[in-house]
Amino acid sequence: METLMGVLIGALFGFFGAYLKYDAEIRKIKAQYLSANRKAWMNRVVEKIVDYAASIKHHSSDKEAITRLHIELELLLNPTEGDSAIKNKKINLIQELENIEKPESDVEQSIRKIINLTKDVLSYEWEMVKRNT
Repeated sequence: METLMGVLIGALFGFFGAYLKYDAEIRKIKAQYLSANRKAWMNRVVEKIVDYAASIKHHSSDKEAITRLHIELELLLNPTEGDSAIKNKKINLIQELENIEKPESDVEQSIRKIINLTKDVLSYEWEMVKRNT
């Protein structure tokens, strides 16, 4: 009887250990997947910010392309996502994207603000990636 109890307890611990290992692996795979997607998102935001700022700085006459970049950036940034501090940074970044298009704007100063706000947003996102891996 004691041997049977020992075997059952051993099996129970074995199954429990296997479950914990399985759960840890699933979490690791999910974290890697999320991390890869977040990095790709970050790279895309940088690419679009560069395209947008360059188009504005060089006074591109292709207003449709500038509008498309602006809309794409607003969708990518999704200012409704994240805690209040990062939401505010995203909103400020989107507002600065709008301000730079105004004729009276100081393009160089606006580009500098856009770069700094983008750094803040990406820094926050990178911290989220590190926290999840």
